[in-house]
Amino acid sequence: MMQRHASRLLLITACLSLVPGPVPAQPPADVAGDESAQSPLASEPTNAKERVDAAMLMLKLARPDLAQTYLRQILDAEPDDAELIALRNEFGTATFLRLSRSEELQPVAGELLKRINAAATRQLNDPAYVNSLIERLDDSPEEREKAITELRFLRAYAVPPLLNRLTDSRSNIEPDLVVYTLTRLGTDAIPALIGGLQAGNDAVRAACIEALGWIGDEQAVPYLWAQAANPQNSNGVQSAAYDALARILYGDAEKRNRLSQNGVVDRLLAAGTELFAFDYEWPLNEDGKVVLWSWSDTEQTVVENLVTPASASLYRAEQFARDAVEISDKRIEPQVLLMATLLARDALAAGPNEPVAEGPGTAHNLALVAGPALCADVLALSLDTGNYPAATAVLRVLSQNGSRHLLDSTEDRPSLLAAALDARDPSVQFAAATAIMQLDPDEPFRGSRRVVEIFARNLNATPRKRTVVIDPNADRATTLASYLRDLGFEAGIARTGAEGFQLAAHRGDVELAVVHMNAIRWELSQTVANLKADARTAHVPVMIYGPAGLEGRTRWLASRNPGVTFLPEVNDASEVNRYLRPFLAQLTTQPLTPQQRDQRIRESAYWLRHIALGQRTSVFDLVPAEEALVDAAANPDVAADAIIALGAIPRASVQKYLVEIALAPGADLPVRETAANQLAFHIQRYGVLVRNDSLKLLEAAWTNESEPAMKTALAAVIGSTRPADAAVRQELLAYPPSAEPVP
Repeated sequence: MMQRHASRLLLITACLSLVPGPVPAQPPADVAGDESAQSPLASEPTNAKERVDAAMLMLKLARPDLAQTYLRQILDAEPDDAELIALRNEFGTATFLRLSRSEELQPVAGELLKRINAAATRQLNDPAYVNSLIERLDDSPEEREKAITELRFLRAYAVPPLLNRLTDSRSNIEPDLVVYTLTRLGTDAIPALIGGLQAGNDAVRAACIEALGWIGDEQAVPYLWAQAANPQNSNGVQSAAYDALARILYGDAEKRNRLSQNGVVDRLLAAGTELFAFDYEWPLNEDGKVVLWSWSDTEQTVVENLVTPASASLYRAEQFARDAVEISDKRIEPQVLLMATLLARDALAAGPNEPVAEGPGTAHNLALVAGPALCADVLALSLDTGNYPAATAVLRVLSQNGSRHLLDSTEDRPSLLAAALDARDPSVQFAAATAIMQLDPDEPFRGSRRVVEIFARNLNATPRKRTVVIDPNADRATTLASYLRDLGFEAGIARTGAEGFQLAAHRGDVELAVVHMNAIRWELSQTVANLKADARTAHVPVMIYGPAGLEGRTRWLASRNPGVTFLPEVNDASEVNRYLRPFLAQLTTQPLTPQQRDQRIRESAYWLRHIALGQRTSVFDLVPAEEALVDAAANPDVAADAIIALGAIPRASVQKYLVEIALAPGADLPVRETAANQLAFHIQRYGVLVRNDSLKLLEAAWTNESEPAMKTALAAVIGSTRPADAAVRQELLAYPPSAEPVP
């Protein structure tokens, strides 16, 4: 249409050029007198339609200045909704969208598109307008065609009022006419028609099915198979679905005998699993949302929902899984997928890294009743597809209804719980470690070392997020680290790839690794490969930074490793943030909030203490957690748990550290008392492992201590060292004699 209008103006201009003598054009009013803005048109446009024609022609003639002037004249005239809708109907929304994308026509073209869209939205929201169009469907063929043309401008939004007519007893529009009109809406109507398949009314479902068949697009096929093969549907609905499938797949409803139900459940499972894995790419609106249509019993029609891609995927995955369960009463896979989608849905509702709802009416309680066998299959599916929120949720269920048998492994493969300890998502790892602790194994199992490793790594953290900068150039690394600190990151610096890997692997708060292209010991590709291969760091996003012109050299690394991108060397924090924010926003694993990280630190300390007090060190060796526990002892919130866990590690370094805490003048008294008690326990169990000068300091502290509880704790330490008989005799004689008998 745009070409037709522009060609007409070009023809007029060409013809005028043949007229003898100059024919000066009248310039637009706001550019009169400006020689550079002289219009090549023989006469100036006088209405909005002509001005759009002129603007498109000027754009073709490389005169965007005049094109913008003509568009501005439209805005200055303050057109009402009817005029704006008339422009849209004449030229199509795509024309104004193209104009708005031209930088040379900004901001005028963008404002015009905005006003046209606003007018269209107001029209869409006017039920009287839409109903007037539907009433005209019953008029003459000419009026019907005009009404359908107008309804097509409404696209999917024409579907809800049309479906309303199927359940409205007062409607004078025949169902066949409704189906015909729905079909004429074309592929734009498909998402809303798919939403109509959820209706409880057979007439509505049959109409949606028939319209989908006539439209003929294969995106409707899996939804139609679900209707055709479901034995709970009426014969009419099933028959309509078979006819629609035959039209789409073979071009003729008469060929329905070529259709077979064999493999229907597999097809539904494949479609549902793709959605559950978040592999389906939804079309997004300008706000990044999916327009998803669903049936509303209240409205008795389909309604629009603006949701995230994850929400849309789980909603449709649940439908496919439920259909598969209804079709097949013997296969377990549909039940597994349905249970998994319900848990994933509740995890999405709870929010990133938050526990799912528990109690009556929740997916959690349903999974408890379903039993550990089904839940183990849900865990396997969730890990295989990378749906980590579902995996985290079902691990919580397994910690309550599972048993130690879940830890059994084979020569070829570790148990599912052990596999979850090495998942690419840290929340899954932590949930698996917690579930294993609640199952309380009484002997080592394959992967048991990872449990303490996970708790120690989460304990070795602070609520503030952290990054590791790997760069052999100290000055350059320090500069980048300062930019990252301005963006809220605590930044650690490593000169080699191996050193940076160790920093990231042993801390639970590293949310970003920045590696310079010139990394050494390991070089760049090896550093990135090791970060992405290790379960402790696989989730950490990596930015490779270097000169802007060398980005091409790193593209192959980014293509082979998820969560890797390039950061050109920049000169301030705002430039870093310009690259960093969109990169982090598109990652599937969301970082913990400060509150969530603090809670995880507390839980880690609790479980390490639990291992120590429960004498489970034969199953879970606490030695690898020593460094993290020593650091945690400086955190007042978890110091007591950390010190108690340290007491179960049979090393001289632990005994030395307990002495230091017990004697630390700046430490809180309860912390010092706990350290002294654990020191006494440690000496009793493993003997004296500290030097004599430390023992003398302890004895002096005991002599001078005035606080009763602390003095008692230190006395226990002195006694545990088994002092010489002479020293004991001296203390006995120094003790005051009884003044009188006990009454």
